[in-house]
Amino acid sequence: MEPEYYIRQKDAQESRGPFTVDQLTSLAEAGQVEDDTLIYDVEKETWNEVSELPDLKAQLFPEKRKLNLKPKENVARLNIEDENAEPITVDEMLAQAEGRTKDTKHQRNLDELRVVYAYIGMHVAAVIFLLSGIALVAQDADILFGLEFGAMLVNPLVLIGVVDLGLATVLFLRTTAVYPFIRFRAALGVGFFAVVYLSYGEPILLTAAVAGSIGLFFCTITVALLPLAAFCILGLGGMGAFAYLLMLT
Repeated sequence: MEPEYYIRQKDAQESRGPFTVDQLTSLAEAGQVEDDTLIYDVEKETWNEVSELPDLKAQLFPEKRKLNLKPKENVARLNIEDENAEPITVDEMLAQAEGRTKDTKHQRNLDELRVVYAYIGMHVAAVIFLLSGIALVAQDADILFGLEFGAMLVNPLVLIGVVDLGLATVLFLRTTAVYPFIRFRAALGVGFFAVVYLSYGEPILLTAAVAGSIGLFFCTITVALLPLAAFCILGLGGMGAFAYLLMLT
């Protein structure tokens, strides 16, 4: 991997970068990097002046060879020079090097928003699991704490509650590697809760649990604002109602 460097002037507080050697060479040619410019080596984690790094200095300020001038020749050019074209500024060069051009700015902002939406969806999913886990465990806490394994097999909802509490903890710790299992749990929850509460004759509990599970599933895959908001409301509302009704029974 090509080494990357940050630069900072002695009288400046903020650094710029990271830059490759080729990009630093362009900045040196534009007068933005000089002998006393501070260079931060990411691999060595040290700040040094360019003059203290002979190998890097040799690349940034190569010795210019003396050229012999040849008679001017009239050579046909493919590109026609436009006298009215605006010159490229140093700021535009730096923006290009750092990916901040007009063409990429929109995409970069969109990517940053998607990260924020994914972060929100992860924490909403954690709250949904927390509501489900507390409600299911509290319903049969005596079976769990009494380690009555036979009763747990007959009524596996308490085990699902324990799993949900564990998944809530993992998500609050920002561990996204469990997303495939979370989606499996959400999809399984739709069918499982449907069978259980249909057999119990509890259509309201069934609707709330299924709504919460659907919202949970899509919270982990949606990174657009409006759909994410809708699924967050569906998941929190459905699982919140499920927990409330279950605690009342």
